[in-house]
Amino acid sequence: MKSLIIYSSKKGTGEKIANYIKDSVDTEIQIEKIKKGLEINQNDYENIILISSVYAGTMNKEFIKFSENLLLNKNSEQKIYFLVVSGFEEKFQEFVENNIRNNLDKIDMIEYAGYCYDFNKMNFFEKFIIKKVAKVNESVENIRKDNIEKVIKKII
Repeated sequence: MKSLIIYSSKKGTGEKIANYIKDSVDTEIQIEKIKKGLEINQNDYENIILISSVYAGTMNKEFIKFSENLLLNKNSEQKIYFLVVSGFEEKFQEFVENNIRNNLDKIDMIEYAGYCYDFNKMNFFEKFIIKKVAKVNESVENIRKDNIEKVIKKII
C-alpha cells in the first residue's frame, strides 16, 4: 500500500509525527510539508494522512485549501486520516470542523496527536502567549503515540 503524509507545522511537531509514522511501518510512505503550489497525484496513494498543527484555533490556510481539495477528489478506494496537533485535546474535533468545512464526512478517522511546546524555538511573544493560555512555563512534549498508533494500524 502506498501512503502519503501531508503535514503543516511551524515548530516541527508535525514533521516529527510524520517521521514517526514512516519509521513505524514497512510500507512505502512519501512525506510532504504543505507549501503553496504543492502538487501530488492523489490517485497514486491508497492512504493519505493529514497532520495539522493548530495555532489560536486556526490551521494553516494552504493546508486547509489542500485538504479540502483532497477530500473533494477522494476516490472510493482511498482512506484519509487526520491527526490534529494542539495543546487542547478537548477541542481537537472542533478545530477540524471549524477549519475544514467541506466534505468532513470523507475523513475516515480523526485523532488527537498531542502537542509540543519547545521554548527554544519560540520568540518572546509566543512564549508569553503559551504561558498565559496553556499555563506552561517550560518546554514540554506530550505526543499521543497511542492515538497515532491507531492510524498506523490502518495503513499497515
